[in-house]
Amino acid sequence: MNMSLKDIAENISQNFSKKYSRSSKVIFILLLCFFLLLIPLYLYNKKAEKELSVLNKRLNEFYALTNEYNKLKVHINTIDNKKSLSKIDSIIHALDEVCLPLGIKGKIKSIKDLEEREIEGRMKEKNAEVMLEQVSLNELVNIFYKIENVPMLLKINKVSIEKSFAFPELLDISMSISLFTEKAPNSSH
Repeated sequence: MNMSLKDIAENISQNFSKKYSRSSKVIFILLLCFFLLLIPLYLYNKKAEKELSVLNKRLNEFYALTNEYNKLKVHINTIDNKKSLSKIDSIIHALDEVCLPLGIKGKIKSIKDLEEREIEGRMKEKNAEVMLEQVSLNELVNIFYKIENVPMLLKINKVSIEKSFAFPELLDISMSISLFTEKAPNSSH
């Protein structure tokens, strides 16, 4: 009872031919073809969905990087604009720009120049320790606002605030401030 594959196929074909009508056979063959086409399409669709998910994730990361880049670009442009607006290269003159409009120049007790250092590229950082006496809280807020918005590159590194000995409702302030200026170009002939 050894049957070959050919014999088995013929046996199935004969049994199938005897049991089912022609229309049933056509429907069966069409369904078989449909499923044979459907399975690869299903697998392809799953693969495409997975690739789309990966690409969407990468696109979202790209959008995040683009947003970060644009924020940094705006920040750099702001800094460049501040550099170009001001030709002040001394902390004393910078503090005059901050304090004169606020009417508190007389409250500056001392300005002590500290180190000056070169920063990579075209910039120099000049540091100073500034002491202010008998400053109100409102004046302090105005000083911070003015330093942030003055058209030059000023940075507050450290602030120490104490109550004034003579007038407890006022403050004595010690600030470490940096002024960033462009280095003079090297003139070599």
